[in-house]
Order: sequence, then structure tokens, then C-alpha cells
Amino acid sequence: MFQDSFVLVKLVIQESEPNKALENPGAAEMIAQWGGAKAGLPFLVFLNARGEKIADSNRTAKGTNIGCPATPEEVEAFKQILKETAPRITAEQREKVGAHFLELNKKK
Repeated sequence: MFQDSFVLVKLVIQESEPNKALENPGAAEMIAQWGGAKAGLPFLVFLNARGEKIADSNRTAKGTNIGCPATPEEVEAFKQILKETAPRITAEQREKVGAHFLELNKKK
């Protein structure tokens, strides 16, 4: 479902000293440019086809990062991001994604 709406790109930043070589050169600066310098990880940013930011995961009521959605508030925020950025993802699919995140967090 996500591959039909997004090009997924992972940037590696903030690795421990022994793993610094795994970081993508310039990635920390890109994350900072997109508003994620102090957001924590994972930080999600959504760009349009022109490379312009259209959304990010700074979506809590306080404007902080939802990271990997765990709470009902974070899951709702993630579903809203999907609604805004992926018009081909249906409401039913968004609900399934939300239920999946909530179920994952019950197991923790």
C-alpha cells in the first residue's frame, strides 16, 4: 500500500560512535532543514514530486514528533498525514494501518 503512494527513502543519522560510518552524508542537515533536528527518531518527512515538504511527523498537540505511532493521539495524527499526502490510500486502509499500530503497542 505504501509503495503505491510513496517512494520510501531511509536516511541514517545519530548513530553511536562505532556505527558513525553507517550515516548518510548530509542527512542530518536535511533532517534539520525539514524541521526534525530535535524531533527524535524516527522522524518522518513527506515530500511532493518536486522535493518540497508537504508534511512531517511533528504532529502532537504540542507540535512534537509522533515517531512510530503508539498512543491513540499519535495514531490519529499518522492517519491524518496519510489522508493529506496519499489520496489513493482509502479511509478503510488508513483505519487498518491505525489498528495495526495500536495492536503492536498492546504487545509491548
